[in-house]
Amino acid sequence: MKIEVIDEFLALVRNKGFNRAAKELYLSQSTLSAHIASLEKELEAPLIDRSADSFALTEAGKAFVTYAQNLSTLAIEAQKTVRAVSRQCSPVRIASRLYAFPAVLRVFKEAGVPVVPIERNIDQTSLDAIIAREMDMGCMLGVLDDALLKRAEQSFVSFAPLKGTHWALACSTDHPLASVNTPTRDDIRGATFLLGSLAWSNLEKHVLLTMLGNDLDLRFALQPMENETELAFADLGDMLVSCDENALRKRYANRSDIVVINKLDGKPLIEPPALLTYRNDKNPPLTEELIQAVTAAYNESA
Repeated sequence: MKIEVIDEFLALVRNKGFNRAAKELYLSQSTLSAHIASLEKELEAPLIDRSADSFALTEAGKAFVTYAQNLSTLAIEAQKTVRAVSRQCSPVRIASRLYAFPAVLRVFKEAGVPVVPIERNIDQTSLDAIIAREMDMGCMLGVLDDALLKRAEQSFVSFAPLKGTHWALACSTDHPLASVNTPTRDDIRGATFLLGSLAWSNLEKHVLLTMLGNDLDLRFALQPMENETELAFADLGDMLVSCDENALRKRYANRSDIVVINKLDGKPLIEPPALLTYRNDKNPPLTEELIQAVTAAYNESA
């Protein structure tokens, strides 16, 4: 039984007719009539006396009015209470990469859990940020070795598998790749990739070589930068950069001199599988149900 339909029934009673009620609800009469008919079917009783000359309720309809009013009032009170409790909860701090997925945000909203985006230091992994209590949830690439697992366990950090997201390449409009209609792997043979983080350089190389292959004679130029903003305004010259497509498009949204390429040989660029990384001692807790919902939303959007 939907609260919306109950409220429509109360509007019908209040307006004593389908015409005025439909106007108040901004519905067509046929739609309102169908909703009331479905309510009657669910209750297994007619609520409206359709044989009467003017609008009238059946005895069942008269009996249902009080219950409908109580249900509507309870729904409003429940919504207010839940929102008030939600506002009192400390928000879950999630990586900006996760925050970029509307489906992930919907999961938190439906659960009544407030979230805020966190921009990590360019040299910091999600695991580092969570252990430092600067973040509650993020995602990371790479394989977990015994040392990482022990470090995570000691810091109340857990993991959930994620599938790889769409990646992309970016280059200057002056780069030869920018003028190719359908770029192929051969078009990036011998290309140089800009690496903006010393701490992440080995991982970035691993991701690119895994994704693009080891046979392209790719080169890497390490130019450590302070933050994402500095990277966003860096002169790429004849180099390429690569990362998560959403993050890359956001980074260069205001750069008309940058081209973003998300396919090679007509196929999307997909990063190796990642890991959802989160605090398991967060208060209020990040429940198993919530983690599963976030993982599913991320995988559907990736």
